[in-house]
Amino acid sequence: MLPDFKEKIKSRKNDIFIAISVTFLVVIGTGALRLYQAQKAKTPVRYEKGAFSASYKKAEDAFVASKNGKNYYPIDCKASDVIKEENKIFFASASDAQLAGYVLSARCR
Repeated sequence: MLPDFKEKIKSRKNDIFIAISVTFLVVIGTGALRLYQAQKAKTPVRYEKGAFSASYKKAEDAFVASKNGKNYYPIDCKASDVIKEENKIFFASASDAQLAGYVLSARCR
């Protein structure tokens, strides 16, 4: 039985080679097409200057300071209203602001 099987394989050697080659090419082509479609569907990353601020205000933030200044203010102090939004830095506690090098404003004690 085994010699008969070997003879059948030898007689169809070219057909088997073609079938394996076509299957291999279909698998490669399908993978390449999927990669192309995935790459085409990606949106490019855009970088915009000033799109994000350095820090975000959270519910527990109690103090605010300016990136360009040296004083910090309680969040409800009217003197902090002059700080531009893009320059605001928020702190959860006075000690955090002091550790960052800020001093409590004399206007909001």
